[in-house]
Amino acid sequence: FGTPLQDAKRRDFTMNALFYNIADFSVIDYVGGLEDMDRRHVRVIGDPDIRFREDPVRMMRAIEFASRLAFEIESGTYAAIVRHRNEILKASPPRVSEEILELLRRGWSKEAIRRMVDSGLLEPLLPEVYNAISGDKAPYFWKMLEVLDRTVQAGRKISDAVLLSVLMLP
Repeated sequence: FGTPLQDAKRRDFTMNALFYNIADFSVIDYVGGLEDMDRRHVRVIGDPDIRFREDPVRMMRAIEFASRLAFEIESGTYAAIVRHRNEILKASPPRVSEEILELLRRGWSKEAIRRMVDSGLLEPLLPEVYNAISGDKAPYFWKMLEVLDRTVQAGRKISDAVLLSVLMLP
C-alpha cells in the first residue's frame, strides 16, 4: 500500500525494507539497510521507543535476527529493548508463544535465549526460567540448548512439547 518509500518505512527493521528492482537488478534501500547489513547490525526503522510500544514482539524479533545472523543489535535499538522489556507483557500471548517456539525450532536457541537473558527481556516473559538460568546457576541448561541447536541444525524435527520441556526443565 502506498509508495515503496512508505512501504519501507512501515517495516520493522532496516534489513526488511530492502527492495529488488527487476528492471536493472539493483537493490533499492530507503532506510540504510545495506549499510546496517555491512556493519552486521539489526536496527529498527524509526524511533525504537515508539516502534517497540506499537508492537512489543519486535523486541523478540530483533533478538531472533541478531542470533540467527550473528549480528549485533544497534545500540539505540538495544537500549530501547532494555527500557521497554516489560511492554512484552502487553503482546498477544499466542504470538509470544509462537515466537518463543520459533527461537527453539531454528538452531540458534542458545544465542537467542542468552540475548534475552542479557537484555532482561526473558525476565517478564518467563520469570521462573529467568531466575533459574540467569548468571551461572544452570550450566546444564546452556549445554542442553547447544545439543538442541545441533540436533535441529542436523535436520531433525523436534516436537513442540520437547522444545518447551527443554526450556522449562530448569
